[in-house]
Amino acid sequence: MNSPARPSLPHYPMPQRWCSPAINDIERLSALLMLKHIWEPQFVLEHPELIFIHLEPKNQEVSDFVVSLLAYLFKNAEIERETINRFIKHFPDNLNHKAMTAYDMIQAEGIEKGIEQGAELKEREFIKNLWSFQEFSLEKIALLSGTSLERVIEILSVHLQTEGLSEAVAAQTLEAYQAKFV
Repeated sequence: MNSPARPSLPHYPMPQRWCSPAINDIERLSALLMLKHIWEPQFVLEHPELIFIHLEPKNQEVSDFVVSLLAYLFKNAEIERETINRFIKHFPDNLNHKAMTAYDMIQAEGIEKGIEQGAELKEREFIKNLWSFQEFSLEKIALLSGTSLERVIEILSVHLQTEGLSEAVAAQTLEAYQAKFV
């Protein structure tokens, strides 16, 4: 009797960085330990020697690998800034600088996202304020807000829907409003 064929698992190639001869087994093991304990950041903070003890940047590729590991920890584990700073201070000097670089990159990324979100919120509020005057065409609102007509319609449509109108009624409201200015 023939047994049914077992489904084969898809093949996912290892990331190129993992296959690099510059990345040795200890570095791979460190990455796996980091993945294992990412949801237990306290363990990583209390036992950094288990993950980082043999990670000495010998070349740029290994150095980048260490920064990637640290960035992964800082980005995915919810750790307070003061705790991260104390954690980094216990690293050897060569890793200390790399850890600070990783943390600074994550922090800069967060600030950048916050600025973008703030600008988007300000744009939406400005468009809704101009709309509330009921004196400017949608094209004029787009011009004054420095955005496209499509974006103005999108923002106002969402605004009208949050006020309880259906998508269709919001679209009709915007069309009727625009007809006033033709």
